[in-house]
Amino acid sequence: MADGKQNERELRKNILRANMTVNREKEKTGDSDEKPGRRRGRWFFVLSAVFLIVLVFGVYFWARSGRDYTSAEEEWAVEMPDTNFSKFTEMNGGIVRYSRDGAAYYNSAGDMVWNQAYEITSPVAAVNGEYLAIADQKGNSLYLFGKNGFLGSAQTKLPISRVTVAGNGVTAVILEDTAANYISLYAADGTGLDIEIKTVLAGDGYPIDISLSENGTILMASFAYLDQGMMQNKVIFYNFSEAGKNIVQRIVGGFHQYGASLVPDVEMLGQKAAVAFADDRISFYSLKNEVSPELVQEVTLTGEIKSVFSRGNRVAVLLDSDQNVNEKLLFIYDERGNEVGQAVTKLACTGGRLTGDYVVLYHETECEIYSLRGHLRYAGPLSGTIGYLANLNGTWIQIGGREMKKIRFK
Repeated sequence: MADGKQNERELRKNILRANMTVNREKEKTGDSDEKPGRRRGRWFFVLSAVFLIVLVFGVYFWARSGRDYTSAEEEWAVEMPDTNFSKFTEMNGGIVRYSRDGAAYYNSAGDMVWNQAYEITSPVAAVNGEYLAIADQKGNSLYLFGKNGFLGSAQTKLPISRVTVAGNGVTAVILEDTAANYISLYAADGTGLDIEIKTVLAGDGYPIDISLSENGTILMASFAYLDQGMMQNKVIFYNFSEAGKNIVQRIVGGFHQYGASLVPDVEMLGQKAAVAFADDRISFYSLKNEVSPELVQEVTLTGEIKSVFSRGNRVAVLLDSDQNVNEKLLFIYDERGNEVGQAVTKLACTGGRLTGDYVVLYHETECEIYSLRGHLRYAGPLSGTIGYLANLNGTWIQIGGREMKKIRFK
């Protein structure tokens, strides 16, 4: 009997020890005595709840970013002198007002940050990030600015026809002469750089437009030139970095497919892409290989170009419709020439631009605002004349009638 009881006690100890071991393993592995179907049901419920939460927030933020507006109201207004005799451009999240007498920079709250006086006859401006260049077209004066104001100036020996600025403040101008033309480069403080391109109509051609890459090392230029007595057009890329120093005249790419079609506007889209607007087409170039630019897409245009806009990696073009004389066609492209949006408008536009994540068109007191997909977000009047309309990091600013206003759409 004693041996039997002893054996029974040992058996119970072994069973208890085995149960404790199994329970510890369940704690480690997460196993339980639940049936597999019940566990799958619980996980399905959890995943469904997570999916529903994500869906609700996604719809909410999509609605906030994509909803249409039916009205606009003025939140504040500050006096801005001489708006009828000034031009405007976006710079570093604010607005620059420039005229023959000087330039001033306003932040999105309507505060004047800096003001610089000068005297020029016909001001033209170029902006890239926090750098601004203002030149006297047909004159010899060049003024350079940064986010904190005036940086320097230069006096050119020949009249200026075009100006462009890079994201680091390097500036290039086209200088005109009777015998030849020059493209000259300047540092951000106006100091002349030891870079100059000389061209003649009978040789390299007459430079029509220029644009600098983000870091100022690549210059894109359009030329008109003579070929067997016929006027032709081309686009040339120059590389001023170490990569281009051993290349003849630093020319890393030349594109002659335009024939007699004029190329009045070229734009570098950052550092790795570029676009050329011709009379009958839009050409998109890739500069991923900075010493071998590549034509990646050409879009044939069926109507006359009325306006072209570029900002960041987006390009927009406004064309006359060949179907309805009262309509214009808006097309929006990415940097590789893929169409990402389009729209039809009957607005008789006197101004427009790519601003923020929108395309804006306006005429007198009426405006239209489109998403970068071509979706019409707002169409209607604003209070007072629209001389300039921009979206500054989410803040809508209207300029006109000697005022700068903040507009809220709802």
